[in-house]
Amino acid sequence: MGIYGPRPFGSRAKVVERSRKATGARIRKGSVSTRQRPLGGVFDKVKSWLETERSYGHEIRTKHIAQRIKYQMEHERDRQQVLSECGDKRYDEAIFNTCEEKLSWFQAIVVVVVVVVVVVVVVVVVVVVVVVVVVVIVVVILVVIVVVVVNRLRN
Repeated sequence: MGIYGPRPFGSRAKVVERSRKATGARIRKGSVSTRQRPLGGVFDKVKSWLETERSYGHEIRTKHIAQRIKYQMEHERDRQQVLSECGDKRYDEAIFNTCEEKLSWFQAIVVVVVVVVVVVVVVVVVVVVVVVVVVVIVVVILVVIVVVVVNRLRN
């Protein structure tokens, strides 16, 4: 194990040296909403939530992150809507419009998923009905054959 902690796959490099390499996309620290990045604040809140969950050792899946992003966008949209109704100077139309646009995309995905689920259910029901009809027809044919054979054997 050594003084630097566990080393996976026999690596001889120090854990500190390995941790300096990036393993994927990173969200910028201290993101705030700007004209170029209107959802910077939303992603900053999602990042802090993600880091908190990781620090507690909770399992985070992609669906959890997507749900959290959607929740934060809804929260920011509602916040901007209240600010606009109150006439506050912190209201930013770009943030509100971007949140609306991205949330409509989430709604489109939900509609597509619902349509796909309905189509799959209908196809499964049709297949089950066809299988049941075929089984009934086969059973009826077998019963007729057995009755005919039994009648010929009696005669």
